[in-house]
Amino acid sequence: MSDFSCTLPEIREIAENAVSNLLPNKSRAQYEKEFNKFQEWCNGNKIKVVSENVMLSYFDIQQKKYKPSTLWSIYSMLKCCLNMYKDVDISKYNKLQALLKRTSAGYAPKKSKILEEEEINKFIQEADDRTYLAMKVILIIGYNGACRREELTNILVQYIEYKSDAIVIHIPKTKNNIPRTFAITNPQWIDLIKSYFNLRPKEVTHNRFF
Repeated sequence: MSDFSCTLPEIREIAENAVSNLLPNKSRAQYEKEFNKFQEWCNGNKIKVVSENVMLSYFDIQQKKYKPSTLWSIYSMLKCCLNMYKDVDISKYNKLQALLKRTSAGYAPKKSKILEEEEINKFIQEADDRTYLAMKVILIIGYNGACRREELTNILVQYIEYKSDAIVIHIPKTKNNIPRTFAITNPQWIDLIKSYFNLRPKEVTHNRFF
C-alpha cells in the first residue's frame, strides 16, 4: 500500500482549491461576486438546477439594469464559474446568446477620449511646471510606453535608467505577463523626468516613482 493516501474529504478539498485557482487572479473577486449574486437569485427563486430557461430569465432581468457590454461581461464570468463549480456549459445555450446579441443590436459603446500628439506637446510646452510637473511626467511616460494605469502606478525608481542621451524604462509586470522596455529620447522630456525625480523627498519610504 502506498504511503500516500487521501480520504474523500481531502480529495474534495484539493479539487476545490485547484478549481478556484483557475479563475484569473486579478479579477477573481469580481467573478465570485457575480457568481454569488446569481446563486442568491437562484436561492431566492428556489431554483435547484441551472438550465437555459433559468439563464434566459436571469439575463432578461439583467438587461433592464445594464448596458450590453456589461451583460456580455456578466455572461463571460458566469460561464466560467458555472463550468467550474456546477459543470454547466452555458456556451451551448443558443437562445441565451441570441438574447444577448439582440440587446447589443444598434448599441454603440462610448469611445474613450484620446489625446492627440499635438495636444500632448501643447500641454507639455505650455502648462506651468510648478503646478503640472508630475502630470507632465505621467503623460510622457504613459504616452511613450503605451502604459496602462496600473503599469504607471507600479513603476519603481529602480526600473528607470538614466543614460547620457536617453531614459530607459522597464515595465516588468504587464497585463499579458510580457515585460516591456522603452526609451525616451526627447531632450525636453528627459529634463522634465529628471526634474521630477530630483524633487523626490529624501524621507520617502517606498520605491514607487509616482
